[in-house]
Amino acid sequence: MVRYYKTMNIDKELLHRYFNRQCTDLEQQAVEDYLAGEDTRVFDAYFASFARAATTVDGTSVTAKEEKKKLFRRAGASVPQSRKLSYAAAAVFLLAAACGYLYSVLSKPVMSHVAAETWVQLSNPSSTSVHRVKLEDGSIVFLNSHASLCYDRSVFNKKKRELSLDGEAYFEVAHDPTRPFIIRNRDIVTTVKGTKFNVEAYGTEEEMHVTLMEGKVVVQQHDWSYTMRPNERVSIDRRRNKQVEPVRAAFFNRWIENGEIAFDNVPLKTALERIGILYNISIAADNKLLDDKYVQGVFKRQSVADVLEKVLFIHGLHYKKEARQYTITH
Repeated sequence: MVRYYKTMNIDKELLHRYFNRQCTDLEQQAVEDYLAGEDTRVFDAYFASFARAATTVDGTSVTAKEEKKKLFRRAGASVPQSRKLSYAAAAVFLLAAACGYLYSVLSKPVMSHVAAETWVQLSNPSSTSVHRVKLEDGSIVFLNSHASLCYDRSVFNKKKRELSLDGEAYFEVAHDPTRPFIIRNRDIVTTVKGTKFNVEAYGTEEEMHVTLMEGKVVVQQHDWSYTMRPNERVSIDRRRNKQVEPVRAAFFNRWIENGEIAFDNVPLKTALERIGILYNISIAADNKLLDDKYVQGVFKRQSVADVLEKVLFIHGLHYKKEARQYTITH
């Protein structure tokens, strides 16, 4: 068996790209080979950096095991059985959690300065409110529930403005033709110089979407690229299937002003997945109950019970709840 990491330098930057789904196929294989090996000191150092911000919104600590699972879920992978957290990394994790590196203020995003490095993560831990962020270059970002963006402050707004996104965000990019604004998610790159657009890129969802309000956006995936026009929507799934369609862009941005949840004739399964993400809950259902059912409409960001009842009502379905697990029933 060829171990690709033997011929590729595994560093924190490569690990960051891997856990944000931005690697090439060869890089992904190299990282996974490396993680399955014995000497994973680079990962331990990277995880310690990632875990320094591991405190929940209410101030309770998160275990290293939980945070590691979250990190690997972001990459669409499972924690290797052989991957044990080193004592040093665990100690840094617990110390950082106790010190509360992650803070939250009502209607403001959570900002995490990752270790002593220059990476900054901005997150919205709320299920009911939208958070507005102003970046160093003057660009405005609205983060939907449980969305987060990450960038390197030491290079951001120098020659370019580059960040990675997990979740849904609306961008009002400050015009600067000399410094392109670049958003990365998985292996998809969205590049602009000054415009208004919406990106839906939750790591657990099958598709990512870019919807353009005004200006110009270039969406790229490997050797494919498309220059969008206002009121167009680009969708790309994990199998690299692509769709470009004309839309009413404002419909997809209703969440910005009042948090409304808008579904434009999407499969019921997709709608339930999005509700699960927005409210940070688990929703289970037999696929046969969901087949050939679609959701069209706009729903106020009320309690999860209210939203589920309204979405399910039109199909004659119900749900039962046990702890944070919701199961769809007849």
